[in-house]
Amino acid sequence: WIKNADRERYMTGSDMEAFNRFPNKITIYRGSVRGMQGKNGLRWTTDEKTAVRLAGGSNNIKGVVYAAEIYKDDIIAYSNKKNNHEIIADYRCLRDIRTHSPSGRKRKPIGSVS
Repeated sequence: WIKNADRERYMTGSDMEAFNRFPNKITIYRGSVRGMQGKNGLRWTTDEKTAVRLAGGSNNIKGVVYAAEIYKDDIIAYSNKKNNHEIIADYRCLRDIRTHSPSGRKRKPIGSVS
């Protein structure tokens, strides 16, 4: 189903507008409390702070934050519902998956409206 997914079917108009502004290749993040198995999930984010929160960073839970590169054409869908800047991606298309130490710098998530 992943290869045949129609991204327009899963995205709102504003999500599609944000998606269209993405560069050809982006860095995405995933927070997991499940350790190494968490890097194989479908749900990622363009927002580093969201990944840290999902890894339990705000609750003193020892989680893991992953970072990876993905080409825009390999993204199944994007949603900013709940301000999570969520990317639905086939993890088999991710490149350079690595554990990530949050920078502490405030960066604007890709897809944010200025």
